[in-house]
Amino acid sequence: METVYAYRDDGCIAPWSRWKPHAVLCTESADHRERPGIGHVVKLAQGSDGAAALISEVICTRLIAAGGLNVLDGRFVMAGPAFATANQIEEGRYYGTVRRFDVVDGPPEKLDVLADPREIVDLWAFDSWLATIDRNTYGNILLERADAEHFRVIAADQSDCFGGAGALASGRWQAALAKNSPAESVAFLQQAIFQCGRLLALTAAIERVEQAAQQLDQAFDLVPQEWWKRAGIPRPHEIRDALAARARRLRDILRVGQWEELDDDDFRGAYLL
Repeated sequence: METVYAYRDDGCIAPWSRWKPHAVLCTESADHRERPGIGHVVKLAQGSDGAAALISEVICTRLIAAGGLNVLDGRFVMAGPAFATANQIEEGRYYGTVRRFDVVDGPPEKLDVLADPREIVDLWAFDSWLATIDRNTYGNILLERADAEHFRVIAADQSDCFGGAGALASGRWQAALAKNSPAESVAFLQQAIFQCGRLLALTAAIERVEQAAQQLDQAFDLVPQEWWKRAGIPRPHEIRDALAARARRLRDILRVGQWEELDDDDFRGAYLL
């Protein structure tokens, strides 16, 4: 993942967010010779929970992208001595994404605004695999214009996977990944699954997760060692192994069996999730 260098903080752009992401101008060089550079949205998260949030972002964004879903363009953002002192943070690496002004905040409110409803089904499968707890939070799904009436889905925030950053830092991630519980999703998820072919849609989503799970090692290798230390996580391989095992259980987690025999009449009276 590319590294950029922070030099100007233009302030918090999402005060409602737990991690208070900031608009930060960054350059490709440490001496900032190509200023003004490019705007990024950066989580200047502190403490063990903050480090866990950065770990979650790097690993899970990589895995979601490996499954073919849309994500933001991630970067390591270096905070040098001057920037760190000015912003009262620790010097070192943080996580950011290239700032975009061509998207709107989700989650989407209804099915017919989506260009491809399969994207919301796929994202639900990944969130269920990764034990994401906050996908329906404002702005954690972004919507990119596909045409005059429809949008594409972007998975925009992966800081609270593994049952949440606090769970990842404290070791409670083990219980979160052991549960056979699907993630939250949009209110029209069942309608999207049905419209996309029911069992076919769920099978395709699971195959995307299985494809992404082949890159678990690469995703974990991206995390800077100092983040694991700050988060107090001595054995990252245990988390990787638990994710691999959870991928193998995903059919049960998503309760695929409930969809196998449904017809149209069944769906109209069913509440499955």
